[in-house]
Amino acid sequence: MKVWLDLDQLLAAGEITPEQHTRLTQLGKSPQSQTLVNIAIAFGVIATAAGALTWVQSIELALFLGYGLTGLGIYLRRRSQETWHLLGIMLLLVGALMAAIATVIHFEGGIGFVIATALFFLTAILAQSHLMAICGTLSLASLSGTATGYWFSSYYLIVEQPTISIVCFGLLAALIYGLRKWILEQWQALSVTVARTSLLMVNFAFWVGSLWGDHLWREPRGSWWNFGWSSSPVIPGWGFGIIWAIALVALMIWSQRQNQLWILYLSLVFFTIHFYTQYFERFQFSPLSLLFGGLLALSGAFGWR
Repeated sequence: MKVWLDLDQLLAAGEITPEQHTRLTQLGKSPQSQTLVNIAIAFGVIATAAGALTWVQSIELALFLGYGLTGLGIYLRRRSQETWHLLGIMLLLVGALMAAIATVIHFEGGIGFVIATALFFLTAILAQSHLMAICGTLSLASLSGTATGYWFSSYYLIVEQPTISIVCFGLLAALIYGLRKWILEQWQALSVTVARTSLLMVNFAFWVGSLWGDHLWREPRGSWWNFGWSSSPVIPGWGFGIIWAIALVALMIWSQRQNQLWILYLSLVFFTIHFYTQYFERFQFSPLSLLFGGLLALSGAFGWR
């Protein structure tokens, strides 16, 4: 348990003695200095690895450094919970990402994505890392055609198969929450992280589906950025929109009764995103629509309270 105390104020109020003030001050400085050492070493290792890769420019070296840093990060996480904790986290993140990217490039996609996903989940189990569990779930999403993109100061969310993503990640989240009592105790927290990330991906898939629908097995016309399709979607956007709204309301009611606050907040956030997405898609952006949108938000807030 961490407690924040103003030692100078406590000393002035006579709550602690000068000796206690000195002792507590010394105890407070030790972890701070260790944290600085962790950060300095981590950045030194990362800078050295980046310099070597830039110099040699070899996939084999990237694989060696990536898996090496990952192994070192796992060792520090398992053997030293406090002293080198931060260093282990940083090396683990950099090493796993480097190894995953190098693996995908080496195998030119395909099996590389499967190996990268397995690497993230194995690392999460060995190092008890929630961050790696999230990376593994996101990597799993790439196998179903989900990705992000960046182009000229713009960011993109790409979900090629919304229906498949919703079904797969919805079943994964439901399975984990349904079987969480039978999961080994040391893996329960990690499994909940995977389930929560899966719910996040389900909502992203619904979001994209509510805008563009889903063509399922049909092929697009032209490049993905043209958003041109040879035929109308098999599942229209309004179908996703209605199902998403019903699912969010049901999830909010269930999570409130089960005291699942994280799911409740997630559902509230995406319900708001869903509402405003459909609202401005139909009424477009204008001063009047923005005014009424704000009034509706205030009404909804008071109604929820």
